[in-house]
Amino acid sequence: MNNYQLLQSVYLKLSDTLVHLLEKADAHVKEQGIDESTLLTAAIYIDMFNFTRQIQIATDDMRRNIMLLAGKEHVKMEDTETTILELIARVKTSKDYIASLTLQDFEGADERHISLFWMGGKYVLGKDFVQEYAFQNSHFHVATAYNILRKEGVAVGKMDFISGLSLHE
Repeated sequence: MNNYQLLQSVYLKLSDTLVHLLEKADAHVKEQGIDESTLLTAAIYIDMFNFTRQIQIATDDMRRNIMLLAGKEHVKMEDTETTILELIARVKTSKDYIASLTLQDFEGADERHISLFWMGGKYVLGKDFVQEYAFQNSHFHVATAYNILRKEGVAVGKMDFISGLSLHE
């Protein structure tokens, strides 16, 4: 398995984790009888993005990163979600884009020049982009979303973040 297949696999798994966390959040607001906007607008700290924005950034990041590595145009999505169900749909749509790529899509990815708006006109090679940015940034936003849920009292634990292990006997 090369870096790009690994990244694709990790992104598919992170997408499943996000759906699982969102489903737990949905169950929580229904069980507790709270307004879901309270959860969606919650943040860890005042200068950090809220829960909804963490999900939006995580999905944007995964779609953008994998498409850039495949030499394809980034598929942009509007940030219009106002419900948990809309966020679930966003994650599933992003997962479909990620899953659609094939090994052939990553030919030449090692040497592909990847430049993001904040890089000041500089670029990083695809092989370095995967290891130095793509894995870490996506995990950061998914973990932050998880932590917001914990802070807001949603019953999630480590195994909700690391769900679906391929266990064998």
